[in-house]
Amino acid sequence: MSLRSKSTTESLAHLTDLLRKNKKVYFSRYGDGEIYTMVGKDCLEHDVSDALEKGLIHSFEIYDPLYLKAVGVNYPVEPGMIHGLFAPYIDNFDLEKYILKHFPKEEGSVYENQILFHYLSVFKPEVMTQFLDEFVRGKRIMFIGSTARDVVEKLYGPLEVYIQIPNKNAFYRMDEWFPEIVKNSHRVDVILPSAGVASNIINARLWDAGVEAHVLDLGSLVDAAEGKGSRKWIKLKGYKVNKVLLPQYQNHSIAFKTQNFFKDIWFEGRKWWKGKNYRLPY
Repeated sequence: MSLRSKSTTESLAHLTDLLRKNKKVYFSRYGDGEIYTMVGKDCLEHDVSDALEKGLIHSFEIYDPLYLKAVGVNYPVEPGMIHGLFAPYIDNFDLEKYILKHFPKEEGSVYENQILFHYLSVFKPEVMTQFLDEFVRGKRIMFIGSTARDVVEKLYGPLEVYIQIPNKNAFYRMDEWFPEIVKNSHRVDVILPSAGVASNIINARLWDAGVEAHVLDLGSLVDAAEGKGSRKWIKLKGYKVNKVLLPQYQNHSIAFKTQNFFKDIWFEGRKWWKGKNYRLPY
């Protein structure tokens, strides 16, 4: 394989080491949506355009040991991963070809794991909780996204700054809301962008502006906390994020447990019927 992404364990160890030693660390995620957008195709929350494409390309071309890029290509298949639940994309090798065609200098690159936080939340919630407790909760936090503030705070704790953005095509109104991010960046220790593919552009612009903070794209965890089935993994196992919420917000009701007990039965039947290797690219 010309490109490689780390295991979740490798990525977590590297990221936590950097966060403990540096005030300025950025973590950007590139899944299939980001990769396809960089080559001119529409994605989930955004219609493609030259400006969006160029913004993503610029973000991908930042090279610094403290600017981490997590890419959903050629990462190890770990316990519990199946199609729809964190397994590599079925078009994995096409995604690799797109990257190498448009970014030939990436040949031989080793990336962080793009589904790191999602995987931990479902399969290792105690590890994810430890990460949040050490690096997010109790810090001065800025959240950027369309999820309601009260939902976000159930997951990450009290926010110092909340920047609300549109849930669709937020990039095209970036001139309206990005100045507020820069204006308030000195007030926070941690910045959490949750803007789909625009999260990478937020990260790149903050990096270019010299903002010193931990800027972490934690992905669609807030959607799972909200019960919003925006991703396949949330529809299959999103309720597991309940264990990662702050203790006072976790749902321990009989109704919740019963509903998810039957979801688990359905899930195990689906897994048995399709098989663990269903639509795996490698």
